[in-house]
Amino acid sequence: VSPLERHLPTGTFMVRYRYRDLLTDVDPASVRVWIDRAEWTSEATVNDGALELSLAGASALLEGDHELRVQVADVKGNLAARSDLVGVDLTDPVAAFTAPGEGAWRATNTPTIALDYADPTRNGLASGIASVTLRVDGADVTANAAVGPASVTYTPYPALAEGEHTAHVIVRDRSGRETQAELVF
Repeated sequence: VSPLERHLPTGTFMVRYRYRDLLTDVDPASVRVWIDRAEWTSEATVNDGALELSLAGASALLEGDHELRVQVADVKGNLAARSDLVGVDLTDPVAAFTAPGEGAWRATNTPTIALDYADPTRNGLASGIASVTLRVDGADVTANAAVGPASVTYTPYPALAEGEHTAHVIVRDRSGRETQAELVF
């Protein structure tokens, strides 16, 4: 099956199944493909040892989980089938700084920088957060931050110089979708 990723950032992709029988030939007329229990065989290209199905335009999958199933038989009628689950995630994660406030002037050079993030569920699917990168004044400080499943906090060390500073975060989900947020304080 191509792509092999469980979570996809788009509903447009090519499905490819390869098949063979080590003892006898596969009957090309036996090859069938279903998506979510609806047969799509007439939309597929079936040739010697492979099935290809392009999902694009009006055929693109909607957001959510989808079952892909293929069935083949050899010339003696012996059946083989395979099912794969693929999730289409069209929703970017969300992120918002919670501290310090935008444009806030602090009496400390070590203000706690905090943000919350999530991967919203749509149609029963959320691929989950894959990575979070936090930068302060351009320097990656993620390794020194407390990164949890839905939030990050960071207290600068060494202390920040006096003046304006910028915090920037990039949050990516498992399908590769990302969001960015910036805070000037």
